[in-house]
Order: sequence, then C-alpha cells, then structure tokens
Amino acid sequence: VTVVNYFKDLPGEEINMEAFWYHSLGCAVMARNLATHVPDVDRERVFIGGLLHDIGRLVFLSYFPGAAGAALAKARKLKLPLEKVEPAFFNTDHALFGSALSDAWQFSPEISVLIRDHHKAFKGPVDKETAVVYFSNWMVSALGLGFSGENYLPKLNKRAWAAMGISTGALVPVIRQTDRQVSEAVRFFYG
Repeated sequence: VTVVNYFKDLPGEEINMEAFWYHSLGCAVMARNLATHVPDVDRERVFIGGLLHDIGRLVFLSYFPGAAGAALAKARKLKLPLEKVEPAFFNTDHALFGSALSDAWQFSPEISVLIRDHHKAFKGPVDKETAVVYFSNWMVSALGLGFSGENYLPKLNKRAWAAMGISTGALVPVIRQTDRQVSEAVRFFYG
C-alpha cells in the first residue's frame, strides 16, 4: 500500500496509474494463485515479486517521463519488448533497475531476483518462483489485464512453462479466480 500511495499519478499520457496497478496486481494475484499448483513455491513471495515486478518502469515513468515516453514510442514503432529499448534511454532496463531498488530498500534477495528476472530468457536452469512471476506477467499481458506500457507480447517461453509443471487445465480456474480477486481489489482501492 505504501508503494501504491507513493506513486499516485503518472506524468504524461502514455500510461495511467490505475491501468498500471491493475496490471501489477493482476500479476501478483495470478502468481499467488498459480503457486498453489507448483510445488516448492512460496505463495507470498511470488505475490510480492509479481506486485513489484515493474517497479523500475514505474520510477522511469514517474521521474523521467520524457525518456520513458520516447522509449515507449520506440518499442511500439520497432515492435520490440520495452525492456529491449530501455537501455538506450536509461543505460539499464526496468527489471535491473527495479532489482537495484529492491536491494536498496532491503527487500529479500529472493524478491530482488524475481524483479530482476521476470523477463529472463531461461537458457540455463529455471527457478520455479521466477518462472511463476514470468508466466504471470506474460498471462496478465496476454489477457489485457491493465497496462504497464508493454505493447508487444513475446512468445511464451516454453522452458518457464515446463518448469512450473502444471497442466493447461489448471489455467482456467486460476484465470477466473485471478480476475475475480483483482476486480474486488480494484473496487476496494479505486471505488
């Protein structure tokens, strides 16, 4: 709640705060709901990782709206994921910056990893909690729950999906539960 209150409004017209938090909350709730189907995953840790996964982008949008707007426009024009063009404007991407913030705010190292790796390519061993946050972000974006500035949905990383070890049949109830819970939370915060 403190983080939500700290970033009440975003300057510029690219993204509105309600859509941003809807996306972040959707990712958090989806991660927690998915975690019930994935052994050895801490539900609360993936919830926090999902909620804060785009905190670096939020800082970019809040404190550097001109550069953030230019990055959004370039990503849209080139049809690239935003994290691929952010380094040209910020010398880093939002995931690395968010992870550094998490470290500075003394969050657990595990939360910092979830924030840092939520766009990971998963070429080596796949951490289950990172896979859950990655997939939750991907799914919430695919479903159009909120908007964090990402106009391009990359192909689903099959290694992340496989690491979770859940069936596609489990997704329908998770999606329904997530949609209901996020809608209730948004009504609570935004009336």
